[in-house]
Amino acid sequence: MGVAIGQIVIGLVEALFGRRLYWIFVAFGGFAVGWGLASWVLGDVDTWVWVLIGVGSGIVFALLSLKFTKLMVGVAGFFVFSSVAIEVARWLGAEAADGSASYWITYLIGGVIGFFLILTLFDWALIVVTALAGAGATATGINHFVPNEPRWLQVALWIVVFAGGVLYQSRGLRRKKRR
Repeated sequence: MGVAIGQIVIGLVEALFGRRLYWIFVAFGGFAVGWGLASWVLGDVDTWVWVLIGVGSGIVFALLSLKFTKLMVGVAGFFVFSSVAIEVARWLGAEAADGSASYWITYLIGGVIGFFLILTLFDWALIVVTALAGAGATATGINHFVPNEPRWLQVALWIVVFAGGVLYQSRGLRRKKRR
């Protein structure tokens, strides 16, 4: 239950404030990369080891993003878009089992699109990527509290939080450009 609440809170912060707090967005991406790599490479170890590696990776990503902003946000965009590409493919009924060839092809295509989109349209892409990631985390967290975790509800929540995140962040971008 604590993980679900954390997903909701972190997801909403990311969806609504991701462009301004990009280094946190990059840190979350770094945490996810560290956690995923630790679970894949180390296999069956205590969860605290995965968390420790994830936190360390998140700190490194955040620090690197302060010096190499566009590159690190592009890297984070790669991982967010790749994950979103997998989810969208599955929502559309495509067979993308973890570790399968179709999974990795979809993952790489989504990641490359995300990376170059971030580098090309930095502010707007950052808004979209953070809203995507935040909406995904929020929808997953909320759906955890619903019996049988219906997929349609997760998709509906994702769309609402994504749209709200884009609208809220774009208002801040317009104010910034007027100054």
